[in-house]
Amino acid sequence: MSDIDRSEAQKYILLTSSSAYFNEKANTLWDENSGLPGLLAATTGANSKYRYSPGSDSYYVTSTGRKVSDAQIRAAVDKVATKVKRDMREATQQLISGVILAAAWYLQMQTLMSVLYKTMWTLAIGGFLFDDQTARNIFYYFVYRQFKWLDNYYDQVNNRSQPLNGTAMNRSGLYGEYANSLYQNAVLDKKIKAKKMTEGKRILGKNENHCYNSQYRLGCIDLAQKGWLPIERITPIGEATCYSNCHCYIIYR
Repeated sequence: MSDIDRSEAQKYILLTSSSAYFNEKANTLWDENSGLPGLLAATTGANSKYRYSPGSDSYYVTSTGRKVSDAQIRAAVDKVATKVKRDMREATQQLISGVILAAAWYLQMQTLMSVLYKTMWTLAIGGFLFDDQTARNIFYYFVYRQFKWLDNYYDQVNNRSQPLNGTAMNRSGLYGEYANSLYQNAVLDKKIKAKKMTEGKRILGKNENHCYNSQYRLGCIDLAQKGWLPIERITPIGEATCYSNCHCYIIYR
């Protein structure tokens, strides 16, 4: 396992460097799969297809002034996540089939995660404004745990405690599912810091298999039934019993 660098320094550089490569990858991923091409290039001006208004925390079509609805954004997030989830499962199928070694699989997974998560973060902050070190450090804080879990996954593949079968395919896909959690929680963090909204409410997502309270975590159904809460008391998406499988979202007032 000395063939790849899994150090803390490597993760920090990977996730906080402002790389033209990852910017381009994120832009391409979004444009080719979201149904809203050009959105990540939104600026506060009027020189792109879309513009982002920090005041309303919303995207608008530049030519018409029409707001891009929250439902449209959520649908786009789901489309992009589905694409990357498929790529992750395909990489894992190659690992299972012996086409690639575990180290190559790990690096593929890490790259797919990096591009997907940067895409979601960029979307949440209003376009390609990922040029502030503080913002990059916050991003690192939000996604670091996923990369540590990937390290654990890689170790379990190597020591054969993770069977290379359908369970590995499903496990790999969860790193793609995290896209909704990351986007929703980045928006939640931004709303709390802006102090413009005071309350939030969890809305059950489109999937029918919503979770209930478990021994250690609250369930989506129970959390949604709480209704409007002070924004600081909102349980982040992904922290319920269903973890990264969660498709719930938060509305604000």
